[in-house]
Amino acid sequence: MEPGKQRLIWQEAASAVLVMSSGKTAEQTIELISRLVAEANIHDPQLRNFQSIAVSLGTTQLEVWAYSLAAELMRQWQTLGGTTTSDLPKMLAELGLIDAPGEAAPLIDAMGKAGAKKIPAIELKERLQTLYKQQQQQQFASSKLRVWLEHEAAQLAHWFNQMPTADSLLFQSPEEMSGCLVKLQLYAPTLHTQTLQTLNASFARLQLSGSQVILTHLQGLSQALQSVLSDYDVQRQEHLRRESGAWRAYRNLLTQIETRQWGGSGKGNLAWEAVLRALNLIYVSKLEAEAFTLASQIVSDLMMQTHHYAAEIAQTDALLIQLQNWFIQNCPPDSKLSPILSSFLAERINAVELRRQLEQWAGYSFIEWGTVKTIGREALCKQILALLHPICLAVYGECCASLALGVSASNIQLAAAKHLT
Repeated sequence: MEPGKQRLIWQEAASAVLVMSSGKTAEQTIELISRLVAEANIHDPQLRNFQSIAVSLGTTQLEVWAYSLAAELMRQWQTLGGTTTSDLPKMLAELGLIDAPGEAAPLIDAMGKAGAKKIPAIELKERLQTLYKQQQQQQFASSKLRVWLEHEAAQLAHWFNQMPTADSLLFQSPEEMSGCLVKLQLYAPTLHTQTLQTLNASFARLQLSGSQVILTHLQGLSQALQSVLSDYDVQRQEHLRRESGAWRAYRNLLTQIETRQWGGSGKGNLAWEAVLRALNLIYVSKLEAEAFTLASQIVSDLMMQTHHYAAEIAQTDALLIQLQNWFIQNCPPDSKLSPILSSFLAERINAVELRRQLEQWAGYSFIEWGTVKTIGREALCKQILALLHPICLAVYGECCASLALGVSASNIQLAAAKHLT
């Protein structure tokens, strides 16, 4: 309440009017109200028991309340609930980083599909099946068979790694005209953007929580991402080992080709199927290794974004600690609130709503407070106190109203006792 202004509080259950004033200039007005009530008591029988109680409002005490409440508000802005570390599995699932039972993690699965109409691994399988049919339709001497195999293997490698040409782009998309490996590489930026958008959406939900709650959550997320990154590297290395082993098997099979016709020979067909299996394992392993390589890059960027966000939150958390200490240190001396009053005041503040109001005043979100230099520390403290002052005044008024009711009740009891005697 501004100095010199009054506030009237009417309690229907009481025969009293409470007049609160925070300045000396209002004393004349209080006298006038008291005189009017006294005159009304004479002319109106219903108002004979009406009382006028003057309550002096100590502004110094309100200042103590505001500073103490501001320190409490800083604590609440650090510890607000909302999303916590218990929601970490949900966030990892949204990012596609948790394996489904017996299946690849959604991020790896999406990378392997490459957003294409036909999954690259299926294209590879169909290509090898076509090669198998071609071999069955021809008869080869062992000397020519090896040349044919090496030629087809080279064609397969070219198809697997082929880049789209300028002419093909006139009729089809790069993804449609590219080889299996390039399809993954072309799709990776799209998946990267989608995953980062999911992460940022999760960060947006986190902003309803306190700074320390967010930091704890981000620490858990960072550790989980590091674990995923390590696991992806292990699996990538495993697929590279499989590819290397398949290449050795393929070369051994070429050296073991016998000097006879293969066409209808059962043994020859088995050997040829072994060659196909080796080629399939080579290129499937290449696809899997590339999928984990590209997915690792996405996870690395998720970690970088998480660390950046955590650093921003840490600065805001440090600012809240500084403000809390400032409010405690600058609170008027020789002032200490009782635990009951402190608890009562704390229950009256809506930390989320007050934070929203301060965000509107500052023009920046709560997360950015610690990094934005244009928000003056002194101005920020004054605005916080300004927001809390009406709350303190309202609580003070309620306390005074309760006091007035108590006085009124005591007078009634006294009058009743006199009547009985």
